[in-house]
Amino acid sequence: MEKVQGADVTPDWDSFEKYTAAIDPFEKQLLELESPLADNEKSGVPTKDKVSALITFMGKWVADRQRLIGASTELEQDHYKDLFDQAQALNAAANIKRALNEDDKQVLQELSDGIKNHGLKDSDISGSSEKLVTAVKEKVQEILAATSGLTLNDYERMGKIVHAVMAIFIPFLAHEQDLENAHIVSKEVWEAAKTFAEETKEFAQDSSIESKDFDKQWATYEKILLGEVGAFAMQMVSLMRQAALVRRPFFGRTVGIVRMWQALSDSTKLRDEKLRSARVRIQTLLTDTLAQFKQTHDEVKSFDKGLQATVEARQESYTGLVKRLQDEIKTYNAGEWDNVLKGYKKGADVDDEHLKKYHAFIEANKRAASLIAQVRA
Repeated sequence: MEKVQGADVTPDWDSFEKYTAAIDPFEKQLLELESPLADNEKSGVPTKDKVSALITFMGKWVADRQRLIGASTELEQDHYKDLFDQAQALNAAANIKRALNEDDKQVLQELSDGIKNHGLKDSDISGSSEKLVTAVKEKVQEILAATSGLTLNDYERMGKIVHAVMAIFIPFLAHEQDLENAHIVSKEVWEAAKTFAEETKEFAQDSSIESKDFDKQWATYEKILLGEVGAFAMQMVSLMRQAALVRRPFFGRTVGIVRMWQALSDSTKLRDEKLRSARVRIQTLLTDTLAQFKQTHDEVKSFDKGLQATVEARQESYTGLVKRLQDEIKTYNAGEWDNVLKGYKKGADVDDEHLKKYHAFIEANKRAASLIAQVRA
Protein backbone atom coordinates (compact mmCIF):
# COMPACT_ATOMS: atom_id res chain seq x y z
CA MET A 1 0.00 0.00 0.00
CA GLU A 2 2.97 2.33 0.45
CA LYS A 3 3.52 2.16 -3.31
CA VAL A 4 -0.16 2.86 -3.97
CA GLN A 5 -0.26 5.81 -1.60
CA GLY A 6 3.06 7.10 -2.87
CA ALA A 7 2.04 7.12 -6.52
CA ASP A 8 2.45 10.59 -7.97
CA VAL A 9 0.09 10.97 -10.93
CA THR A 10 -0.26 7.54 -12.49
CA PRO A 11 -2.14 5.06 -10.25
CA ASP A 12 -0.03 2.06 -9.27
CA TRP A 13 -2.65 -0.56 -10.13
CA ASP A 14 -0.15 -3.42 -10.04
CA SER A 15 0.70 -2.81 -6.38
CA PHE A 16 -2.97 -2.28 -5.55
CA GLU A 17 -3.93 -5.62 -7.12
CA LYS A 18 -1.16 -7.42 -5.25
CA TYR A 19 -2.32 -5.88 -1.99
CA THR A 20 -5.99 -6.77 -2.46
CA ALA A 21 -5.14 -10.30 -3.63
CA ALA A 22 -3.19 -10.93 -0.43
CA ILE A 23 -5.75 -9.51 2.00
CA ASP A 24 -8.16 -12.49 1.97
CA PRO A 25 -5.56 -15.16 2.76
CA PHE A 26 -3.89 -12.82 5.27
CA GLU A 27 -7.17 -12.29 7.15
CA LYS A 28 -7.73 -16.05 7.15
CA GLN A 29 -4.28 -16.63 8.60
CA LEU A 30 -4.88 -14.12 11.39
CA LEU A 31 -8.16 -15.76 12.34
CA GLU A 32 -6.68 -19.25 12.18
CA LEU A 33 -3.85 -18.19 14.47
CA GLU A 34 -6.02 -16.34 16.98
CA SER A 35 -6.80 -19.47 18.98
CA PRO A 36 -3.30 -20.96 19.33
CA LEU A 37 -1.79 -17.54 19.96
CA ALA A 38 -4.34 -16.82 22.68
CA ASP A 39 -3.61 -20.20 24.24
CA ASN A 40 0.08 -19.28 24.27
CA GLU A 41 -0.81 -17.21 27.34
CA LYS A 42 -0.92 -20.57 29.11
CA SER A 43 2.01 -22.85 29.83
CA GLY A 44 3.09 -25.19 27.06
CA VAL A 45 3.94 -27.79 29.69
CA PRO A 46 1.25 -30.10 31.11
CA THR A 47 0.51 -30.25 34.82
CA LYS A 48 -0.73 -33.13 36.97
CA ASP A 49 -3.82 -34.80 35.57
CA LYS A 50 -5.21 -38.14 34.50
CA VAL A 51 -3.54 -39.98 31.65
CA SER A 52 -6.36 -39.36 29.16
CA ALA A 53 -6.39 -35.60 29.79
CA LEU A 54 -2.60 -35.43 29.49
CA ILE A 55 -2.66 -37.24 26.15
CA THR A 56 -5.37 -34.82 24.98
CA PHE A 57 -3.20 -31.88 26.09
CA MET A 58 -0.37 -33.27 23.98
CA GLY A 59 -2.62 -33.62 20.96
CA LYS A 60 -3.78 -30.03 21.23
CA TRP A 61 -0.19 -28.85 21.55
CA VAL A 62 0.61 -30.65 18.29
CA ALA A 63 -2.46 -29.21 16.52
CA ASP A 64 -1.70 -25.63 17.59
CA ARG A 65 1.94 -26.00 16.64
CA GLN A 66 0.91 -27.30 13.23
CA ARG A 67 -1.16 -24.16 12.64
CA LEU A 68 1.94 -22.05 13.22
CA ILE A 69 3.89 -24.20 10.78
CA GLY A 70 1.04 -23.76 8.31
CA ALA A 71 1.34 -19.99 8.67
CA SER A 72 5.04 -20.23 7.89
CA THR A 73 4.35 -22.28 4.76
CA GLU A 74 1.58 -19.90 3.71
CA LEU A 75 3.97 -16.93 3.80
CA GLU A 76 6.03 -18.65 1.12
CA GLN A 77 3.09 -18.59 -1.33
CA ASP A 78 3.12 -16.35 -4.39
CA HIS A 79 0.54 -13.82 -3.18
CA TYR A 80 2.73 -12.97 -0.19
CA LYS A 81 5.90 -12.88 -2.25
CA ASP A 82 4.14 -10.41 -4.53
CA LEU A 83 2.95 -8.36 -1.58
CA PHE A 84 6.21 -8.06 0.32
CA ASP A 85 8.73 -9.03 -2.39
CA GLN A 86 10.31 -12.47 -2.24
CA ALA A 87 13.08 -11.69 0.24
CA GLN A 88 10.69 -10.18 2.80
CA ALA A 89 8.19 -13.03 2.48
CA LEU A 90 10.81 -15.72 2.89
CA ASN A 91 12.34 -13.83 5.81
CA ALA A 92 8.94 -13.68 7.51
CA ALA A 93 8.55 -17.44 7.06
CA ALA A 94 12.03 -18.03 8.47
CA ASN A 95 11.24 -15.84 11.46
CA ILE A 96 8.23 -17.99 12.30
CA LYS A 97 10.37 -21.13 12.12
CA ARG A 98 12.97 -19.45 14.29
CA ALA A 99 10.36 -18.48 16.87
CA LEU A 100 8.91 -21.99 16.75
CA ASN A 101 12.35 -23.43 17.41
CA GLU A 102 12.81 -21.16 20.42
CA ASP A 103 9.40 -22.16 21.78
CA ASP A 104 10.21 -25.84 21.30
CA LYS A 105 13.51 -25.47 23.12
CA GLN A 106 11.85 -23.67 26.00
CA VAL A 107 9.11 -26.28 26.38
CA LEU A 108 11.64 -29.10 26.12
CA GLN A 109 13.82 -27.49 28.79
CA GLU A 110 10.84 -27.05 31.11
CA LEU A 111 9.78 -30.66 30.58
CA SER A 112 13.33 -31.84 31.19
CA ASP A 113 13.58 -29.80 34.39
CA GLY A 114 10.20 -31.03 35.57
CA ILE A 115 11.25 -34.64 35.11
CA LYS A 116 14.73 -34.13 36.56
CA ASN A 117 13.43 -32.44 39.71
CA HIS A 118 10.38 -34.62 40.26
CA GLY A 119 10.14 -36.29 43.65
CA LEU A 120 9.12 -39.74 42.42
CA LYS A 121 11.67 -42.35 43.54
CA ASP A 122 12.82 -45.72 42.23
CA SER A 123 11.41 -47.34 45.36
CA ASP A 124 7.93 -46.03 44.47
CA ILE A 125 7.74 -48.39 41.49
CA SER A 126 6.01 -51.61 42.43
CA GLY A 127 7.44 -54.99 41.53
CA SER A 128 10.84 -53.70 40.45
CA SER A 129 14.26 -53.54 42.07
CA GLU A 130 15.70 -51.65 39.10
CA LYS A 131 16.35 -47.93 39.12
CA LEU A 132 13.71 -47.26 36.49
CA VAL A 133 12.84 -43.70 37.53
CA THR A 134 16.52 -42.77 37.64
CA ALA A 135 17.08 -44.33 34.23
CA VAL A 136 14.18 -42.39 32.70
CA LYS A 137 15.40 -39.12 34.21
CA GLU A 138 18.92 -39.67 32.88
CA LYS A 139 17.67 -40.61 29.44
CA VAL A 140 15.60 -37.42 29.20
CA GLN A 141 18.72 -35.34 29.87
CA GLU A 142 20.43 -37.22 27.05
CA ILE A 143 17.48 -36.47 24.76
CA LEU A 144 17.80 -32.78 25.60
CA ALA A 145 21.50 -32.85 24.72
CA ALA A 146 20.83 -34.72 21.47
CA THR A 147 18.49 -32.00 20.18
CA SER A 148 21.37 -29.52 20.05
CA GLY A 149 22.31 -31.01 16.70
CA LEU A 150 18.94 -30.20 15.09
CA THR A 151 18.52 -27.20 12.79
CA LEU A 152 15.59 -24.86 12.13
CA ASN A 153 14.60 -27.06 9.20
CA ASP A 154 14.29 -30.06 11.53
CA TYR A 155 11.15 -28.58 13.06
CA GLU A 156 9.03 -31.66 12.32
CA ARG A 157 11.49 -33.95 14.11
CA MET A 158 11.88 -31.47 16.96
CA GLY A 159 8.11 -31.34 17.41
CA LYS A 160 7.91 -35.12 17.70
CA ILE A 161 10.71 -35.11 20.27
CA VAL A 162 8.98 -32.51 22.44
CA HIS A 163 5.73 -34.48 22.13
CA ALA A 164 7.60 -37.64 23.16
CA VAL A 165 9.14 -36.04 26.24
CA MET A 166 5.66 -34.84 27.23
CA ALA A 167 4.59 -38.48 26.99
CA ILE A 168 7.53 -39.55 29.16
CA PHE A 169 6.42 -36.95 31.72
CA ILE A 170 2.94 -38.51 31.92
CA PRO A 171 3.68 -41.21 34.54
CA PHE A 172 5.19 -38.56 36.82
CA LEU A 173 2.21 -36.22 36.47
CA ALA A 174 -0.44 -38.94 36.61
CA HIS A 175 1.09 -40.22 39.86
CA GLU A 176 0.76 -36.72 41.36
CA GLN A 177 -2.88 -36.67 40.32
CA ASP A 178 -3.72 -40.07 41.81
CA LEU A 179 -1.30 -41.47 44.38
CA GLU A 180 -3.38 -44.64 44.65
CA ASN A 181 -3.20 -45.52 40.96
CA ALA A 182 -1.30 -48.79 41.02
CA HIS A 183 -1.02 -49.02 37.25
CA ILE A 184 0.90 -45.77 36.83
CA VAL A 185 3.64 -46.93 39.23
CA SER A 186 3.73 -50.45 37.85
CA LYS A 187 6.88 -52.05 36.50
CA GLU A 188 5.16 -52.44 33.12
CA VAL A 189 4.60 -48.69 32.72
CA TRP A 190 8.08 -47.69 33.84
CA GLU A 191 9.84 -50.25 31.70
CA ALA A 192 7.80 -48.90 28.78
CA ALA A 193 8.74 -45.32 29.72
CA LYS A 194 12.41 -46.28 29.83
CA THR A 195 12.19 -48.02 26.46
CA PHE A 196 10.36 -45.09 24.86
CA ALA A 197 12.93 -42.66 26.28
CA GLU A 198 15.69 -44.73 24.69
CA GLU A 199 13.80 -44.77 21.39
CA THR A 200 13.30 -41.00 21.57
CA LYS A 201 17.00 -40.44 22.13
CA GLU A 202 17.79 -42.57 19.07
CA PHE A 203 15.22 -40.63 17.03
CA ALA A 204 16.86 -37.35 18.08
CA GLN A 205 20.32 -38.59 17.17
CA ASP A 206 19.68 -40.59 14.00
CA SER A 207 18.02 -38.74 11.12
CA SER A 208 17.63 -42.01 9.21
CA ILE A 209 14.86 -43.13 11.60
CA GLU A 210 11.60 -42.26 9.87
CA SER A 211 8.77 -40.48 11.63
CA LYS A 212 6.28 -43.22 10.77
CA ASP A 213 8.42 -45.78 12.62
CA PHE A 214 8.75 -43.50 15.63
CA ASP A 215 4.97 -42.98 15.60
CA LYS A 216 4.53 -46.74 15.97
CA GLN A 217 6.81 -46.70 19.01
CA TRP A 218 4.71 -43.95 20.55
CA ALA A 219 1.51 -45.90 19.83
CA THR A 220 2.92 -48.91 21.70
CA TYR A 221 3.85 -46.78 24.70
CA GLU A 222 0.49 -45.00 24.61
CA LYS A 223 -1.42 -48.27 24.94
CA ILE A 224 0.66 -49.28 27.96
CA LEU A 225 0.10 -45.88 29.59
CA LEU A 226 -3.64 -46.29 29.19
CA GLY A 227 -3.46 -49.78 30.66
CA GLU A 228 -6.16 -51.01 28.35
CA VAL A 229 -6.43 -53.49 25.51
CA GLY A 230 -8.96 -54.33 22.88
CA ALA A 231 -11.33 -52.45 20.61
CA PHE A 232 -12.80 -50.30 23.39
CA ALA A 233 -9.34 -49.04 24.29
CA MET A 234 -8.59 -48.11 20.70
CA GLN A 235 -11.82 -46.15 20.52
CA MET A 236 -10.81 -44.30 23.67
CA VAL A 237 -7.54 -43.38 21.96
CA SER A 238 -9.55 -42.14 18.97
CA LEU A 239 -11.70 -40.11 21.34
CA MET A 240 -8.67 -38.38 22.84
CA ARG A 241 -7.18 -37.65 19.45
CA GLN A 242 -10.43 -36.19 18.17
CA ALA A 243 -10.75 -34.12 21.34
CA ALA A 244 -7.32 -32.62 20.75
CA LEU A 245 -8.53 -31.19 17.43
CA VAL A 246 -11.44 -29.31 18.99
CA ARG A 247 -10.71 -25.61 19.36
CA ARG A 248 -11.86 -22.99 21.77
CA PRO A 249 -14.54 -22.17 22.67
CA PHE A 250 -15.18 -25.90 23.22
CA PHE A 251 -11.84 -27.38 24.15
CA GLY A 252 -12.42 -27.12 27.92
CA ARG A 253 -15.81 -28.81 27.69
CA THR A 254 -14.37 -31.48 25.42
CA VAL A 255 -11.55 -32.33 27.84
CA GLY A 256 -14.14 -32.46 30.62
CA ILE A 257 -16.07 -35.09 28.67
CA VAL A 258 -12.88 -37.08 28.05
CA ARG A 259 -12.35 -37.14 31.82
CA MET A 260 -15.88 -38.46 32.23
CA TRP A 261 -15.03 -41.28 29.86
CA GLN A 262 -11.91 -42.06 31.84
CA ALA A 263 -14.03 -42.28 34.99
CA LEU A 264 -16.16 -44.83 33.15
CA SER A 265 -13.25 -46.80 31.71
CA ASP A 266 -11.59 -46.94 35.15
CA SER A 267 -14.65 -48.68 36.57
CA THR A 268 -14.20 -52.34 37.45
CA LYS A 269 -17.96 -52.62 37.48
CA LEU A 270 -18.12 -51.55 33.83
CA ARG A 271 -15.30 -53.87 32.82
CA ASP A 272 -17.17 -56.74 34.46
CA GLU A 273 -20.50 -55.81 32.86
CA LYS A 274 -21.93 -58.87 31.10
CA LEU A 275 -25.34 -57.55 30.10
CA ARG A 276 -25.38 -57.14 26.33
CA SER A 277 -27.89 -54.27 26.33
CA ALA A 278 -25.71 -52.29 28.75
CA ARG A 279 -22.58 -52.77 26.67
CA VAL A 280 -24.44 -51.77 23.50
CA ARG A 281 -25.68 -48.64 25.28
CA ILE A 282 -22.13 -47.70 26.34
CA GLN A 283 -20.80 -48.39 22.85
CA THR A 284 -23.51 -46.21 21.32
CA LEU A 285 -22.68 -43.41 23.75
CA LEU A 286 -18.99 -43.63 22.84
CA THR A 287 -19.81 -43.51 19.13
CA ASP A 288 -22.08 -40.50 19.70
CA THR A 289 -19.36 -38.75 21.70
CA LEU A 290 -16.88 -39.19 18.86
CA ALA A 291 -19.46 -37.82 16.43
CA GLN A 292 -20.12 -34.79 18.64
CA PHE A 293 -16.41 -34.01 18.89
CA LYS A 294 -16.00 -34.30 15.13
CA GLN A 295 -19.01 -32.08 14.46
CA THR A 296 -17.70 -29.47 16.88
CA HIS A 297 -14.30 -29.54 15.20
CA ASP A 298 -15.90 -29.17 11.77
CA GLU A 299 -18.34 -26.40 12.68
CA VAL A 300 -16.71 -24.21 15.32
CA LYS A 301 -13.85 -22.72 13.38
CA SER A 302 -15.33 -19.79 11.51
CA PHE A 303 -15.70 -16.22 12.68
CA ASP A 304 -18.70 -15.11 10.68
CA LYS A 305 -22.06 -13.88 11.95
CA GLY A 306 -23.29 -17.44 12.36
CA LEU A 307 -20.75 -18.30 15.03
CA GLN A 308 -23.02 -17.52 17.98
CA ALA A 309 -25.84 -19.70 16.68
CA THR A 310 -23.39 -22.53 16.03
CA VAL A 311 -21.93 -22.24 19.52
CA GLU A 312 -25.38 -22.32 21.11
CA ALA A 313 -26.34 -25.42 19.13
CA ARG A 314 -23.10 -27.18 20.08
CA GLN A 315 -23.53 -26.23 23.75
CA GLU A 316 -26.99 -27.77 23.75
CA SER A 317 -25.63 -30.97 22.21
CA TYR A 318 -22.85 -31.15 24.80
CA THR A 319 -25.38 -30.67 27.61
CA GLY A 320 -27.33 -33.67 26.35
CA LEU A 321 -24.14 -35.71 26.10
CA VAL A 322 -23.14 -34.86 29.67
CA LYS A 323 -26.58 -35.91 30.92
CA ARG A 324 -26.17 -39.33 29.30
CA LEU A 325 -22.67 -39.68 30.73
CA GLN A 326 -23.97 -38.71 34.16
CA ASP A 327 -26.41 -41.61 34.08
CA GLU A 328 -23.66 -44.09 33.20
CA ILE A 329 -21.07 -42.75 35.65
CA LYS A 330 -23.58 -42.80 38.50
CA THR A 331 -24.29 -46.41 37.58
CA TYR A 332 -20.71 -47.62 37.27
CA ASN A 333 -18.46 -45.18 39.17
CA ALA A 334 -20.70 -42.91 41.25
CA GLY A 335 -17.90 -41.68 43.50
CA GLU A 336 -16.23 -39.90 40.59
CA TRP A 337 -19.22 -37.94 39.31
CA ASP A 338 -18.80 -34.82 41.46
CA ASN A 339 -15.11 -34.56 40.52
CA VAL A 340 -15.62 -34.90 36.78
CA LEU A 341 -18.60 -32.55 36.79
CA LYS A 342 -16.53 -29.94 38.60
CA GLY A 343 -13.80 -30.33 35.98
CA TYR A 344 -16.31 -29.99 33.17
CA LYS A 345 -17.77 -26.80 34.62
CA LYS A 346 -14.31 -25.32 35.08
CA GLY A 347 -13.50 -26.09 31.45
CA ALA A 348 -16.79 -24.52 30.35
CA ASP A 349 -15.93 -21.33 32.25
CA VAL A 350 -12.59 -21.11 30.43
CA ASP A 351 -14.37 -21.76 27.13
CA ASP A 352 -16.87 -18.98 27.78
CA GLU A 353 -14.11 -16.54 28.65
CA HIS A 354 -12.36 -17.45 25.42
CA LEU A 355 -15.57 -16.89 23.48
CA LYS A 356 -15.67 -13.36 24.87
CA LYS A 357 -12.17 -12.87 23.50
CA TYR A 358 -13.37 -14.12 20.11
CA HIS A 359 -16.19 -11.60 20.07
CA ALA A 360 -13.84 -8.80 21.13
CA PHE A 361 -11.44 -9.80 18.37
CA ILE A 362 -14.21 -9.78 15.77
CA GLU A 363 -15.60 -6.46 16.98
CA ALA A 364 -12.17 -4.84 16.87
CA ASN A 365 -11.76 -5.93 13.27
CA LYS A 366 -15.21 -4.97 11.99
CA ARG A 367 -14.14 -1.46 11.10
CA ALA A 368 -11.05 -2.72 9.27
CA ALA A 369 -13.18 -5.19 7.32
CA SER A 370 -15.64 -2.45 6.44
CA LEU A 371 -12.89 -0.21 5.11
CA ILE A 372 -11.47 -3.04 3.02
CA ALA A 373 -14.92 -3.70 1.55
CA GLN A 374 -15.26 -0.02 0.64
CA VAL A 375 -11.89 -0.04 -1.10
CA ARG A 376 -12.91 -3.06 -3.15
CA ALA A 377 -16.32 -1.65 -4.08
